[in-house]
Amino acid sequence: MKKKIFFIVNHASFFVSHRLPIAIAAKKENYEILIIFGKPSSLKTEDESIKEILKSGINFKQLNFNNQGIFRIFDLFGLMQLIYLILKHKPYIIHSISPIANFISSIAIIFFKKTPLVISISGMGYLFTDNNFFKKYLSYFYLLIFKNISKKNNLSIILQNNDDYNYFHNNYKLFDKIVLIKGSGIDLTLYKNVDFTLKKNYVVLPARLIKEKGIMEFIYSAVRIKKQIKNWKFIIIGQDDYKSPSLINLNILNFNQKESFEFRNYDKNLNKILIDASIVCLPSYREGMPKVLLEASAAGCAIITTNTIGCREAIINGYSGELIKVRDIDSLTLMILKFINNKKLRMKYGNNARKYAFKNYSINSVIKTHLNIYKNFYE
Repeated sequence: MKKKIFFIVNHASFFVSHRLPIAIAAKKENYEILIIFGKPSSLKTEDESIKEILKSGINFKQLNFNNQGIFRIFDLFGLMQLIYLILKHKPYIIHSISPIANFISSIAIIFFKKTPLVISISGMGYLFTDNNFFKKYLSYFYLLIFKNISKKNNLSIILQNNDDYNYFHNNYKLFDKIVLIKGSGIDLTLYKNVDFTLKKNYVVLPARLIKEKGIMEFIYSAVRIKKQIKNWKFIIIGQDDYKSPSLINLNILNFNQKESFEFRNYDKNLNKILIDASIVCLPSYREGMPKVLLEASAAGCAIITTNTIGCREAIINGYSGELIKVRDIDSLTLMILKFINNKKLRMKYGNNARKYAFKNYSINSVIKTHLNIYKNFYE
């Protein structure tokens, strides 16, 4: 009889971009897979992602839990739907991914103590990027649930950076329950043909259009630089319909700001623009291990990112890119100018990043580690 795995995630597009290869590999290992996700955060990417899941032959179920707004963690209807599905299908393993999915899974599993739980923490998310009092209160509540679930015997928590690893190890004493996997892995075959002589004058920011990704800092830097240098393009790639309290409406920017950058909607062929790009920026406030920086490394891009959790581990400072201060327009502007004005440095960083990516970021090693985690529960 096949062992069932429930993958629980915020929405289909995140699962397809970060976890679908793992589910496909598990299916080949004779697991029965059900992907459970909530309401979409971007209709443009969700429809395409659902088609990808159908193409893979994996079953899915969309529940009512919401990914929009600060009250999303109190979605009791979505929680009850999940409990019903667990009762009905009796999964052997539950693997939750993304903050809201981790939250409702950690509550649901209280009623199913014998069911193994895998929690992937790819970033602490929206509640941990501001000093807002209300967010602090909710983040405390969120971590309280983790404190309770940490007592569970058949538990594995996957973390993506050393800062989060040390936090959970020191505060929850999880010891052998923590697994450190740096990133979601990438398909390196998509980046096998990179020619540094064909790189274009592109500075690219691939991210959701939310303030925590440093979108406005990037735009303000582009405005400054375009006054001096006309032959470089600043490109933002993301979703303009992403449902979030932090969504940036590009339409409200003034004319000069909109003239300084180009916006492109995200598509699954991101690798093609990264292969063309010379510089990739991610001035994020906090991450888990940003996949776009791993992809940018494989594409041979010189990288600029912030000295914050997750981001600082996605590059080697002074080797594959350079770190800047968080929320600092001056720091970002000066670093972009430094890279633009020094082609030799860009190519050096891009070449180093590519070598490191091909040695460390293969999706195959990430898949193997996940399959070993599942296997350990019944050995």
